Amino acid sequence: MAIGEYLLLKQRFGINIEKPFIELVDEDWLSGVLRVTLQEEEYTKLAEISLLVTSDEVVQSLNFDYRGLDETTDVLAFALHADGNNLAFPQPDDCVMQLGEIIISYPQASRQALADEQSITNELAMLTIHGVLHLLGYDHQDIKDE
Repeated sequence: MAIGEYLLLKQRFGINIEKPFIELVDEDWLSGVLRVTLQEEEYTKLAEISLLVTSDEVVQSLNFDYRGLDETTDVLAFALHADGNNLAFPQPDDCVMQLGEIIISYPQASRQALADEQSITNELAMLTIHGVLHLLGYDHQDIKDE
C-alpha cells in the first residue's frame, strides 16, 4: 500500500448530524464522500475535517455572523488555512492538518434536490465536495475561479 493510500485511510472526519436529520443521512457514506474527494484532489497529508448537517436557522445565523448575509444557504465552509495546504511553518508529513469545518443545511439541500430533480443523496454529495474544495483553497468569487 502506497503512503498516499495509507493516509487516505487514516483521515479523521468528525461528522455531526443534528437530530431531525439523523435518520435521513448516512454518516459512513458522508465519510466516504470526504475521503474520495481528498483522494481525487490528490491530497496526501493526514487531514481532519468537521462536517455538520443542520437546519436552515443554524446556517442562516452562521451566514449572518460570518458573512453578513441574513439568509440561509446550502453550504458554508470555514477553512483553517488559506489554501488548505500551506502553513506559516513546516510540519512533519505525519502531522494532522486540520482543514476546517463544513456546515450543510439539510432543508436547503432538500429543496435544491427537488428543484433539480435529483436525489437528496446526490445533492448532499455535491455540497460536501463543494465544501471540501473550499477547505482546499478553491473559490468561486469570479468566473475564472468558478
